[in-house]
Amino acid sequence: DKLKLFPDDKVTIFTIPDWDESVQITLKGEVQFPGIYSIRKGERLASVIERAGGYKEEAFLYGAVFSREDVKKMQQVALEKQRDDLNNILKSMLATSSKENNQALQLLENLKGKLDDINSTGRITIDLPSSVNALKESIYNIVIKNGDTLFIPKKEDSVLVMGEVYNPTSIIYNPNENGDFYIDKAGGSNINANDDNIFIVHANGETEQLYKGLFSSNAKVLKGDLIIVPLDFSLYNSIELTRDLTDILYKLAFSAAALKNI
Repeated sequence: DKLKLFPDDKVTIFTIPDWDESVQITLKGEVQFPGIYSIRKGERLASVIERAGGYKEEAFLYGAVFSREDVKKMQQVALEKQRDDLNNILKSMLATSSKENNQALQLLENLKGKLDDINSTGRITIDLPSSVNALKESIYNIVIKNGDTLFIPKKEDSVLVMGEVYNPTSIIYNPNENGDFYIDKAGGSNINANDDNIFIVHANGETEQLYKGLFSSNAKVLKGDLIIVPLDFSLYNSIELTRDLTDILYKLAFSAAALKNI
């Protein structure tokens, strides 16, 4: 019932307990009311999504991108180390000169250019359940921190194939096919491909090898996934395939997948 007010009455509106206007999360994409939301102390993700009206029908929850500022800073430090490692490799190779070495140098210079174009995303792998109520009971119902961002893209119906294939492209998803199907649709691996180390960056941010060995089934490809066919560094005998170079390739792939969904 409506309360009738009389002359000289006083109305006091109290602040919501633990409310802090300076602590905010940004919701983007397929929620009913995207925007910037102030949060209560200890408030969790499901609560904010609920206040934003929940998911839209076209929400692609498997491809949701959750980013956090402190994670972004840590990733940026790691990325700078990758750049330094690559620069050190380049410097050591410049000390010697040969036709083979020059080819390798050109390869690494191209890799360095790609790495220089990458910025850290701060992405945290997250799997959003199909309903907000289910999220409340999930391990992914994390406590919000200031500066967090959640982006939920529209439904995706394709798989992207990149790297050492003849025609890098997107292919319509087929639930009955495996990774080889999509690689073949992209023209197949080219002569520079390292077919033993093909990997998938899943739409949720997880990364795994496509081929897991004789006693394990191959990784399952899902909508919105990215298949990376890496370069075979052994083709360049002057390059020792170090962990640093492998890490750089993974960093490139992960960043490409994150940016693809943002």
